[in-house]
Amino acid sequence: MASSDEETSVETVRHPHLADIGTERDDGPLRPPPSMRTLEDDEATERAFLRGIAAAPRDVACRLVYADWLEERGRHDCAELVRSELTLLDIEEADPREPVLRHRVKALTPLVSVEMRRAISRGPIEGCDEPAACARSWDALRATADPCARRCVVCDRDVLYASSVAEAIERVAVGTPVVVDATVARTPGDLVVATPMQGGAHVPQVEGGHAFELPPDTERTVPDDD
Repeated sequence: MASSDEETSVETVRHPHLADIGTERDDGPLRPPPSMRTLEDDEATERAFLRGIAAAPRDVACRLVYADWLEERGRHDCAELVRSELTLLDIEEADPREPVLRHRVKALTPLVSVEMRRAISRGPIEGCDEPAACARSWDALRATADPCARRCVVCDRDVLYASSVAEAIERVAVGTPVVVDATVARTPGDLVVATPMQGGAHVPQVEGGHAFELPPDTERTVPDDD
């Protein structure tokens, strides 16, 4: 007769980016029921999911498995957010569902943790002045050991995930591109930084590949002609 440990054993999921997450076997016993799972178990599993998504940000299957797992635990808003973002990628702007889904994503985003937002984000890269052509999107970057940083393989630079405009400005001012958390209140040109150039001229920092005008009260200096 099998022991209780054997009856509740789980097999590692076969998805390559979710290798350290336990799940039920196709031909074996089911995972332990909710009453036998602990909060620590779920927290560890979710961290593994988020690592898997960060390792392969454009892996749709990885995100769908995560959404199913969230749904099973009654976290319906979180699951809906993951699925809605995936649906938005598959439909045209002219699709009548598009504005509804976009509005829903905007409403659901503040309800999830910053760790989840950071892992699933598809936010635009800002403060990058590299001419190299790349997707300029958080989900196009390679994961690093730091969950708040990803690497652009095109220009070989780190891009940091900023949780506030102040943090983003600080990073951009020293030449580090950023992706700003989707819950942060934004205004046009809020990451503009006056960058000294040779001869004393000041120009706006490039944001997201586009130059913004400096605020009216920003001092401008022009070098003397030789």
